[in-house]
Amino acid sequence: MNEGLKLSGEFEIHHYNKKENKITIYKNKNVICYVGKERIAKLIGGLETGYFLGIAIGTGTSTSGVSPEDIALFASYATAPATITYESGYVCKFYHRFNFTETVTITEGAVGTALGIMLGHAMFSPAVENNSGDYMDVYYRIWVG
Repeated sequence: MNEGLKLSGEFEIHHYNKKENKITIYKNKNVICYVGKERIAKLIGGLETGYFLGIAIGTGTSTSGVSPEDIALFASYATAPATITYESGYVCKFYHRFNFTETVTITEGAVGTALGIMLGHAMFSPAVENNSGDYMDVYYRIWVG
């Protein structure tokens, strides 16, 4: 029997305007980064203790998109600790609400450690246009299968 371990992740964005009207809900698959895979292997062996605890959003762009070789967002905008839960089916879910006090276009997201080691990286398509008073509920799910 050949049973390999596979990781896959997805961002889900719920974007609201300042009147609490939902503007957009969409999902974006991500790339699992090599540095994230390395961290997982070390966590399994007890060689690391820095878990994946945060969600980062950014304003960067790339003509080539995201790559497993990425080690950072193209242009970081905000990083925050995530609320983390487990869902049946071998799913770990990260969540954070980002509030905006200025107009900004969010184009990318990542989940990583406090030291900035990325597990997953995604470009948001379409980009999320935020105005002052808007907020985004950012969910990230990673499946282990």
